[in-house]
Amino acid sequence: MHSVTTSSLALALLLSAGVASAQQETDRVVMPSASDWTKPQPSADVQVQGGVQGATGGLGAATVVGPSAQVRVAYGIFQWLSIGANYGIAGQGAERSMGDATVVTQAFFGDVRATAPFGLFRPYAFGGIGYGWNRVRSDASTPLAHTDNPLLPVGVGLNFMVSKAVAVGPQASYTQTLSSSRHDPINGGNYWNAGLSATYQMQL
Repeated sequence: MHSVTTSSLALALLLSAGVASAQQETDRVVMPSASDWTKPQPSADVQVQGGVQGATGGLGAATVVGPSAQVRVAYGIFQWLSIGANYGIAGQGAERSMGDATVVTQAFFGDVRATAPFGLFRPYAFGGIGYGWNRVRSDASTPLAHTDNPLLPVGVGLNFMVSKAVAVGPQASYTQTLSSSRHDPINGGNYWNAGLSATYQMQL
């Protein structure tokens, strides 16, 4: 009994020390000092997002919300500022009146992201410019048509730091199209996306 008690006490002490050490490490990592705002901290980030996409305007009335996915590869200049390259794809089914069709949207765009690097929760906002295209896949006649558009995406998100290098959280964005097709009563419109993302960051 004495040996069991001694072992239990030793285990408790080890666990306490481990928890304290982990807490100190977490505090050191996720609570940056004021100097971190101005000190360059190069990093390479990869973000993967899954969610849904919807449209506004004529295309919004002609289609339903569908699944979307996006990948972002970024270079961090400071802890709070990064520039990224993005690829996104989404598929939206047509309303019944539009026939048996699916609109597949793909886009490439660059962005600039600003993050508030405080604590475990880190909100961010971004804006960018890019190019996208819609391709209609249909087995029957449909008034939906192929369109190509310059894009201006903006958005916000919130990262929860799971570890030093891994974060997860929600993200939402709105994309303004910049061509005459946005006025098309059927095919025109802008886009919104919402989903969950996972990010891996490697310090360089």
